[in-house]
Amino acid sequence: MQPIQTGIWSLLPPTIAIVFALITKEVILSLFLGLISGVTIYTFAAGFSLASLFKLLVTIISESLSANVLVIIFVSILGALSRVIIDAGGAQGYAEWAKQKIKSKKMSQITCFFLSILFSIDDYFSCLTVGTVMKPIMEQNRVSKSKFSYMVDSMAAPICIIMPISSWAATVVSCFESAEIGGMDMFIKCIPYNFYAIFTILTVLITIFIPKNLGSMAKFEKEIEKRISIKKQENISLKTRNRISDLLIPILTLVLISVILILETGGFFSGNRNLIQILGKSNSGLSIAIGAIAAILVSFFLTVPQKLKLEKFNSSICEGIKSMTPAFVVLTLAWSMTSVCRNFILTGDYISGTISSSNFPEKLLPFVVFVGSAILSFAIGSSWGAFGMLIPVAAAACQNAAPEMMVFTISAVLSGSIFGDHCSPISDSTILSSASTECNHIDHVSTQLPYAICVAITSCLAFLLVSFISNILSVYIFAIIFLAIISFFAEKFLK
Repeated sequence: MQPIQTGIWSLLPPTIAIVFALITKEVILSLFLGLISGVTIYTFAAGFSLASLFKLLVTIISESLSANVLVIIFVSILGALSRVIIDAGGAQGYAEWAKQKIKSKKMSQITCFFLSILFSIDDYFSCLTVGTVMKPIMEQNRVSKSKFSYMVDSMAAPICIIMPISSWAATVVSCFESAEIGGMDMFIKCIPYNFYAIFTILTVLITIFIPKNLGSMAKFEKEIEKRISIKKQENISLKTRNRISDLLIPILTLVLISVILILETGGFFSGNRNLIQILGKSNSGLSIAIGAIAAILVSFFLTVPQKLKLEKFNSSICEGIKSMTPAFVVLTLAWSMTSVCRNFILTGDYISGTISSSNFPEKLLPFVVFVGSAILSFAIGSSWGAFGMLIPVAAAACQNAAPEMMVFTISAVLSGSIFGDHCSPISDSTILSSASTECNHIDHVSTQLPYAICVAITSCLAFLLVSFISNILSVYIFAIIFLAIISFFAEKFLK
């Protein structure tokens, strides 16, 4: 089926999904309504019958699911692995070990911060692995699930977009090349000006060392601080059943196998490509899915002969997969709605066309592009989709009108695109962050938004400032001061 330009109507599906999700806190229903509205708009625009509407709906859902089946496999196996590790006592053994080494709330959050950097080769990989590994430590040290999921989400995409060695870098470089500009050289030049990503990471550090609980985050943090005791894992004997190796060996297997296969599928062992080319050609979805299968097999041989009966291992697998069912449904609906917006009613084309046709002064171009890319990525729930559409538009605009603004403007595209991936209710990394930390999805979104909005406002001003003074040090000094001020007022008024 051919895509159709539907103009301002193309904004309706993401608007319905996001508004309904925030008002009703029913994310599945909200996504389904957004998907239905998008399919309905396309059906009427194309002049199809009502019967075609339902056929198209089922087709889009099935195609979206099949296109992302490796992610579903990885998530389901990771859910099963988590349950097996808990039932075998590995999580409790890890918590007991961590209790001796990581003895404070601050230290547990610092550990989470650096672990996220270590796993920053891919945002899915970071969200799910860090969420699984850090869960018992965060619970032990009374970090709320909302704060935990905020940290996991904020240290996934924002880290990946400034790391030259990541799946994101490879994707961005390919967009630069399609826009006929410098590739990796341009990506590296943009890193210092990727204000939203860098300020988000700085904000996480601020929340660790100078706790700032904005909005409803304060409520969740106070609730967990009031808890007298933390629920212990069941079916565990402290002396014989708790082994940290039951957690670490499967997780290390997952990491090691996934990294090796990412390199292998990218041609590391068979060609002369550099690391960026390897990451660009690699199949990260297949690699992490196989890594997860290897990890569950290792867990089987570690636990079944010594601890878990075969029946218990089997029930743990089933319970773990079942626990991920809400995430499967939300992801499938989010992918489907993104497909409708991007491939059928052309939401991205409408927004990018509006930006490119606006006659703003060239000095305001980074500011305008940042706002536009943030709106687009929030609406479609995909930063890759946003910078894939906007980088060629921004590059062409700068080449024709303001070559000296190229780095600032491309940085604004990348920076704004991260905003949506970071905090949109329909973003897959946002969904995976809440799933891996066992945080209610709407609680995660609503508690994260005040932080994201503070950072976005600061980034807007930073892009305005850098366009006029071109002094990056002054911009950072101003931004840090402004972020502290806006955080103070947000803490006062967003409770």
